[in-house]
Amino acid sequence: MADAAVIGTNAYQDITAADAYMVNSVRGAAKWAALSDDEKNAALITSTRIFDKQWWQGTKTQEAPTQLLDFPRTGMIDRHGNPIDDSTVPDDINYGSIEFAYDLSQDPSLEESGGQGSNVKKVEAGSAKVTFFKATGGVNGVGSQRFSPDVQEYISQYLDGAANVGTGAAYGTGGSGSFDGDENYPLNMGY
Repeated sequence: MADAAVIGTNAYQDITAADAYMVNSVRGAAKWAALSDDEKNAALITSTRIFDKQWWQGTKTQEAPTQLLDFPRTGMIDRHGNPIDDSTVPDDINYGSIEFAYDLSQDPSLEESGGQGSNVKKVEAGSAKVTFFKATGGVNGVGSQRFSPDVQEYISQYLDGAANVGTGAAYGTGGSGSFDGDENYPLNMGY
């Protein structure tokens, strides 16, 4: 038997809360109800583990070992600019974790999916062209995304943009640069 999901210790929600939420789901009520308690626990715990790998706004309210999970957090605001109580887990995170647990129970490969998919078909440097296409497959026919649109709508407001740190970007149309040649910096030097 799998370890039971314990709120605040290894999962944001337990089976009782997930069952109460999923009973009203058009897409998943019957499939969720058909799962064993072990399958539900595993999905809820895995959902939380993956959530805790995301870059969230703010900081944990308490440091480990007192607070094992990433929520509750201080310094968070919702999509309307309202501060989030730093002693509770936002409902959107709870609901998103249940939705993602359901998605994992239906497609365990999401646990191994690292990306959010891409709809870029072609990129060119000369004349700076980018061609997009509508991605197919994946969760609910939406590319190779880890998080379904349902999950993304719940959690996106709390994600921090820092997850994009270190990504590259290129601009221009193939012309020469405006550097004068003195910009040769060793890797350990700043600008």
